[in-house]
Amino acid sequence: MLVVSIVVTHNGSKWIDRCLTSLMSQGGNHKILVVDNASVDDTLNIVKRFQEVECIPLDRNLGFGVANNIGMRRALEMGADYVLLLNQDAWLAPDTIDVLLKITSEEPGYGIVSPLHWSAGGNKLDDKFLAYVTNGAPDMVADLLQGKTRTIYDVPFVAAAVWLISRSCIEQTGGFDPLFFMYREDDDYCRRVLWHGFRIGIAPRANAYHERNVGRQRYGLWQGIKRQSNWLRSVFIFDLKAMDRSLARNILTVVGKTAVFAFQALVSRDVTGLVAVWPAAFSSVARVRTIAQHRKMCLNPGIIWL
Repeated sequence: MLVVSIVVTHNGSKWIDRCLTSLMSQGGNHKILVVDNASVDDTLNIVKRFQEVECIPLDRNLGFGVANNIGMRRALEMGADYVLLLNQDAWLAPDTIDVLLKITSEEPGYGIVSPLHWSAGGNKLDDKFLAYVTNGAPDMVADLLQGKTRTIYDVPFVAAAVWLISRSCIEQTGGFDPLFFMYREDDDYCRRVLWHGFRIGIAPRANAYHERNVGRQRYGLWQGIKRQSNWLRSVFIFDLKAMDRSLARNILTVVGKTAVFAFQALVSRDVTGLVAVWPAAFSSVARVRTIAQHRKMCLNPGIIWL
């Protein structure tokens, strides 16, 4: 079984050495591919130290999803049976890939399998990971607290910080939708994976660590508005692409969410949110024809966007 690991980088010099070192320590038939989103720091120089790592430098930042699509297309060309996606600020415990492969061989039907996501210190689960598994797999959280776990737990979503994806899943689901530059691209992908009949699982016997860019950063007013508007735009596109409702219902959902968010921002005197919501909503609805086309493409199996 050939596993090709893909790391998308962008100004990741702080983390990339540790990330790649953890991948180099994994056993088995394994290759590593870095897709760099136009880093301007020392990231590429650090990557060059790892002579066995193939690097694809991009001229501009295409976003997380599109860069991963470039990597997945290359991985399939290399004959990958599985593709591992790993964030630049994450790293694997030894033998993580072998553990995940063993589980997929014992538990067929999973398109995506992910390990436990620990904080950088390794003393607690990553906060965001814990938040969504508490809702998606509450029995796993209870089992972890009791010190007894099953091999794998089904979940509707797991963040793309660490994914092992089967080739068959990629061939049926395709790549990330380029409508999402950042935010919600993994939510959209998980939804499509489930739509096409694959399962998504978390394997608690495998472990990964995620540092994240922690610490609250202060942004100027306009930069803050831009960031929040980008996030809201992805939220609205995600809603417009919902595959289990009519497009008209999806549009009404976005209109309702816009009104609620604007009202809440007004009541709380959140100037940033109040200004950010309108361009996000208008730009999303203005692209509804393209979004509808993408939604239709996602309903059918096949390699799209790769």
